[in-house]
This record gives sequence, C-alpha cells and structure tokens, in this order.
Amino acid sequence: MQVDVRDQASMAHLVAAAEQAFGPPSVMIANAGIVPNASVLDMDVSEWDAAIETNLRGVFLSCQAAARSMVAHGTRGRIVTISSVAHSIGRLNRSADGIYRGCLLMRLRRRPNGTLLTWVDVWW
Repeated sequence: MQVDVRDQASMAHLVAAAEQAFGPPSVMIANAGIVPNASVLDMDVSEWDAAIETNLRGVFLSCQAAARSMVAHGTRGRIVTISSVAHSIGRLNRSADGIYRGCLLMRLRRRPNGTLLTWVDVWW
C-alpha cells in the first residue's frame, strides 16, 4: 500500500486498512522524514515546504489517525514519534533540520483510555 503521510485521507485510509486486516491498532510509529541537504542560506523554499509537510504535518497526521482509531476502539495503545537531536547540535548543511526537528518535541501524555504518546530522540 502506498501512503502519503502529508495527506489526511491517505493516513485515515492506512489506519482503516490496518484495522480491517489486523484489528484496531495498538501501536503507531511515526518515522517518516526527509532532510534537505542544504544550508539555510542555500535552501530553496520548495525544499523547506516539502520537509515541513513531511516532517511536521506527516507526524501530526500519522499520530492523529492512529489516536482517533485507538480512542474509538478503546485501545490501550502506544504512539511513538521518532525525531533527532538535530535541534540541539549544529551540522553542516543541516541547519534547517534542527529547526523543524525541534518542533517535534512531544511530552508524555496519557489519555483516559490509556493511549500513551511517547517521544524518542535518536542520533543520526
């Protein structure tokens, strides 16, 4: 199945297909991302927009689609977002990566139904 994490209907379709094949989701790992290989000075705005749409909007839509299903089914699931520490260290031609990665800092949240949102920071 081909999915566009930037598209709300595509993510809803993915979760619905997973529900039909396997039952309600108990885990979602939001790990899609792109990194333009350019400095902020040289980056084209279309590269910036593509990264923001994938790395921020995509994570939001992935988590939203999974959370809606988990809440609707009363599933005690886990939602994991994977980011990087690029927001706290400088890397050549990756300064824009640090800007939007810092926006993904999510804190632990537990919903009344037991759904848990976790944030994982990885080095890459």
